[in-house]
Amino acid sequence: MKFDKLKGLIGGIAPTLGQAMAGPLGKSAGDIVAKVLGCDPTPQAIEQSLQQITPEQLAAIKAAESEFSAKMKELDVDLFKLETKDRQDARKYFAKDLTSKAIALSLVAGFLAYIYLITVADPEDNPMEIINLILGWLGAQVSSIISFYFGSSHTPE
Repeated sequence: MKFDKLKGLIGGIAPTLGQAMAGPLGKSAGDIVAKVLGCDPTPQAIEQSLQQITPEQLAAIKAAESEFSAKMKELDVDLFKLETKDRQDARKYFAKDLTSKAIALSLVAGFLAYIYLITVADPEDNPMEIINLILGWLGAQVSSIISFYFGSSHTPE
């Protein structure tokens, strides 16, 4: 089960549990949150329960996070190291793979070409909603590519 999609949702309430959701302790963190919410320990059930969260459940999640954080410190577990260890060799594994580089270069070139085209085009010819949607998606992809090849600004807190 992938709990990494819940990282942002839980991270806003309980940052330590949210960070654990994206790493190898995702299932454990998911089980803790599911127990507090009284739902199945699946990403879908947790997400659905979070849409109807009560103040009491919110307080219980914060209490569970404190307990989880204390347990991690007691066991000398660094969540940031666990999360990054999972991805640390990605650049090395893809260093000789031309497919990922071709896709990355194509997306960056497409992004720049699209920006050029909408800059020179008559603004009334294109709906702004579509332009913003495409720019947002392309921008996110290019940001991911840059982070992968040149490193990201993600640092331990």
